[in-house]
Amino acid sequence: MGANDINGNPGGATSGEEEQSARFPSRDVLNRIGDRWSIRIMRILQERGSVRYTELERAIPGISRKMLTQTLRAIERDGMIVRTTHAEIPPRVDYTATELGIASLGPIDVLCEWSEAYMDEVREARRAYDERHHGSSGTR
Repeated sequence: MGANDINGNPGGATSGEEEQSARFPSRDVLNRIGDRWSIRIMRILQERGSVRYTELERAIPGISRKMLTQTLRAIERDGMIVRTTHAEIPPRVDYTATELGIASLGPIDVLCEWSEAYMDEVREARRAYDERHHGSSGTR
């Protein structure tokens, strides 16, 4: 049986996670933007505006329906996107990035630029580390 969140809902943070979150509130956001799918989804919404679930599914190779749904719920909960259900047959659901979601991409852009600017140095540091610690092959 999983842990409950502070409102008693299933699937919430454990007391250790809650303590970490209270001590380091930015960790929650960094964990979200550092996951595998959130930034990809946000970029698609930034570029395309309002996007249907099936469009997102097609635009992100390798994501399962379950993971797409979980990620969409999480970033909606964080206020990064808005989910709109249209009363049509068949039902249509669109996702749109909020101002908060779009604003979150600015710092990510800076980090991406830094990563690109210093990737050669990072690769060289990794190569030197691997050579020091694992011999010239770079393997363990």
